Amino acid sequence: MFGLVPNYHSISDFRKNNPSGLKKLFKVFVAFLKDTDLIAGETIAFDGTKSRAHNSKKANFNQRKIDKHLAYIEEKTQQYLDELAQNDDAENSEKITNIQEKIERLKKNKVRYEVLDEKLKASGEPQISTTDEDSRALLVQGQVVEVSYNIRQLWMLNIIWLLLPTPSIAMTVML
Repeated sequence: MFGLVPNYHSISDFRKNNPSGLKKLFKVFVAFLKDTDLIAGETIAFDGTKSRAHNSKKANFNQRKIDKHLAYIEEKTQQYLDELAQNDDAENSEKITNIQEKIERLKKNKVRYEVLDEKLKASGEPQISTTDEDSRALLVQGQVVEVSYNIRQLWMLNIIWLLLPTPSIAMTVML
């Protein structure tokens, strides 16, 4: 049993499927903190943490990254078309077939990046993640960038607000 760790999907599903249970848990926790005089329930505190997401940097895109990929595809496509023109005289059919396969693969990748570009523009966000849409590339330690969640908590009077993992998902507990 040691070393078992739930994956992101298990945690996400639990949070999504048990909102009332989590609210009750937060109520009990705050009541415990008040009973033990650890909080008075009158102060305001704001806290946050970054939690690593199960989304690789390769599956996180911003406009610059998408533009870079599209430019690379255009460059390689032109290079392969030039090679095809050179091989037309030599009639090297094996090499021509190989180049045509590469061009087809580049066309598929171009469509994929164009779709990502449209999604990014439609979202209004500065970046988009393909594996886990709520995760973002964040600075974790100085220069280190990780694809993570930015979990923020606001403690105010007798209300706990948990913003998980984006401001659009909020859980409020009234005491």
